[in-house]
Amino acid sequence: MFDRSGDRLRERVALGALLLIIGVATFIAVSSNGADALAYRGAAERLLATGSPYRPEQLAGPYDPAGGLRYLYPPLFALFLVPLLLLPPVGAIVIFAITSILASYAACYLVLRQGGLRREIGRAHV
Repeated sequence: MFDRSGDRLRERVALGALLLIIGVATFIAVSSNGADALAYRGAAERLLATGSPYRPEQLAGPYDPAGGLRYLYPPLFALFLVPLLLLPPVGAIVIFAITSILASYAACYLVLRQGGLRREIGRAHV
């Protein structure tokens, strides 16, 4: 009875945007060579060894955060990263990439859902 073609087009565009964002997140997670995961893993190692996740030069004075393998987050977050130490570095990279991709998907899905995306798959349109 109602023309829903505009709604369907909007939902398809939103779904396409979601898939594009997931694709970009996947590419970034895979192409970063695990730099983020290794930085976080290093922070967890330092936290257990010294009580601080930060490198000594980060705490010594003026600090330039540019560069590789820098940990720039609160110490509590490093505590949550300690389980990554149970894995070899490549395992931590894989787990970190999968978690990042799933978190990106979940965030996009929630945003699109809040914006009115409906699950129409398998439903007959009247």
